[in-house]
Amino acid sequence: MKALIPCLITLFFLSLSFINPKTFNPGKEYSLVPSGTLAYGEKRITIQRFYIQKTEVTNKQYREFLSELLAEGKREDYEKAKVDSTG
Repeated sequence: MKALIPCLITLFFLSLSFINPKTFNPGKEYSLVPSGTLAYGEKRITIQRFYIQKTEVTNKQYREFLSELLAEGKREDYEKAKVDSTG
């Protein structure tokens, strides 16, 4: 569960920068994660609702996605999306 929370938080922030909620049509490929508040240690974290893809993304696919961000000159989005390897 502890590993899931940072993942959800990261996905939430990514959804803010890559998906325009006014024009996004989720279709069958996405599931809605409802808003809510959850406990993370002694902290309480509130997230807004967001959509998450139903299928898994491989490490290779994610690396390709990051490379595409850099190739398109989207350095700020890349910095938000890159994996934090410090643990």
